[in-house]
Amino acid sequence: MARTSLPWAEFQVLHTFEFASLMRGHHVYHEQWAAIRGTVLTSCPDPEAANYDATAVGIYNSGSLVGHAPAVLSKTLHDFITKDGNRIEGVVTGKRKREVGMVLPIKYKAYTPRKQHAIILSKLLEKCKEDHPGFELTFDPINDSHAFAIYN
Repeated sequence: MARTSLPWAEFQVLHTFEFASLMRGHHVYHEQWAAIRGTVLTSCPDPEAANYDATAVGIYNSGSLVGHAPAVLSKTLHDFITKDGNRIEGVVTGKRKREVGMVLPIKYKAYTPRKQHAIILSKLLEKCKEDHPGFELTFDPINDSHAFAIYN
């Protein structure tokens, strides 16, 4: 049987870990975008906030900053996404909560080529939950059966 080659893509197995929490932002972000359930967001370190918090994680919609991961999770998420090959996306899962500033429920999904990174992230998030019992944070089991195409 001949082996076919796809010159335009390579496949990579990524382990995924899902957790639900919040995204925080100031009311000014409300002017930049309408938070609609199902909106997919990306996350990365926020260089502009680094003067205030070296581990701040910005949440972006189509490349525009729309909020930040909560401070309780910031260092854990920052350490995860700054490792090569790791990333975290989020999906808006509900309406804005009635708090000061913008607070939205988000279902985060972490992707990593190394299962050990997913295990470490899940343990660190469990520790966050123990240390802050009133904080909104739930998790799903690690899933390692996803293969993703990476297009060249």
